Amino acid sequence: MSPIAARRNEFLCALACCLALAASAGPAAARTFEEAQGDIFQADAMLISRQFPAAYDRYKALYAEFPDVDRVSDGFVRTLEPLHRWDEMLPIIARERGRRHSAVLFGKEKTSALRAHGQPAQALEEDLLWWVSRPTDATAASVADTILLECNYSDPAIATLRDVSRQAPKFLELRKLYIRIMAISGRGAAALTEALAVDRETNGQGRNTMELAIGLAENHPLDAVRAAEAVIHEYPNTPAAVQARLARGRWAQGTPRWEEAAKDLRSMASERAGTSMGVQAEMILAEGAIPADPAAARAKAAELAARFPEAAGSSRRVIALSYLHEKNYPAAARTFGDEVRFEDKDPVAKKSALWNRAECYFFGNVMDSANIGYKAVALQYLNDRLGHEALERMLLLADAADDGEEALKDF
Repeated sequence: MSPIAARRNEFLCALACCLALAASAGPAAARTFEEAQGDIFQADAMLISRQFPAAYDRYKALYAEFPDVDRVSDGFVRTLEPLHRWDEMLPIIARERGRRHSAVLFGKEKTSALRAHGQPAQALEEDLLWWVSRPTDATAASVADTILLECNYSDPAIATLRDVSRQAPKFLELRKLYIRIMAISGRGAAALTEALAVDRETNGQGRNTMELAIGLAENHPLDAVRAAEAVIHEYPNTPAAVQARLARGRWAQGTPRWEEAAKDLRSMASERAGTSMGVQAEMILAEGAIPADPAAARAKAAELAARFPEAAGSSRRVIALSYLHEKNYPAAARTFGDEVRFEDKDPVAKKSALWNRAECYFFGNVMDSANIGYKAVALQYLNDRLGHEALERMLLLADAADDGEEALKDF
């Protein structure tokens, strides 16, 4: 036998002995957590640096070894979420909640999974319970808004919002969310009931109900009037009641409630003659008179502004609306532009004036100016309903001018 062959046989025999010894010794001892620290640090670093696939492989192996170590399960779940491995993640969350005795553990991650599975009511419940447990987490309120919008304010989601808010009556931010969602989803009566309850429980003096009324005004004016009247009746002689009397008059214009509101405004103008509130009441009365006599309304608004310079902004609004009623679009657009300058410190009035100016240019067929006006609205109020409408008008104008590509860039 050659020396090489002899050496090979010697090596094979030694290897066989080693394998036999290893087999007789049984399986290798499991690592301790301390011995796995290197792998854990690497997995954490991969997660922090957003190397999710690599982190997934490392955490999966670690979770198999150390299923009862919080640091490992935390990292594994937070790696699974960005990879959208929902079906793998949900059982782990269920196990960890049981093991760690927490009903809200991984609330954000489970919310994402339930949204992905098309379960908005369950996702909303997860998000809201997380928010109740972490009241300073502002993102939870934003996520709730998004979920409700995504499901078009479905009845099951609304019921979830109601139930969770009732389970946490001391969490006012959640109750205010419920009031606001009831209002914008057309459930004004439920919103009013809850707003009044919050005011009673917190000695709010009608402030919460007045906030509701203001939120209802744009799309549900009659509901806004009812909410204002509730403040007037429940909290007479308070600042909120004074605000409600003025607001009711403004919102009741053009509705069957105008005559009643106008009577109260005349009384208020007399009671508070020469004060800011009295002037506001007179200005609302002038605005309400536009359909019957726009020229007289215009003259009254100008006279009030001459006597009370602080009313210049609201005076411009009434004058512009009187021109608009007469379809004098150039004069209306010009005067709404004046209102923008005077109402610079009132964001609600300024937004309305910017939109009305653009609309006057549009209906007056001054399309270049209309486009500039709509762009000003879109730039300042991109996340607002009027901002979206302004973008749509810009596309409409560009389509009519065969300039759609440029408008899409703006969009």
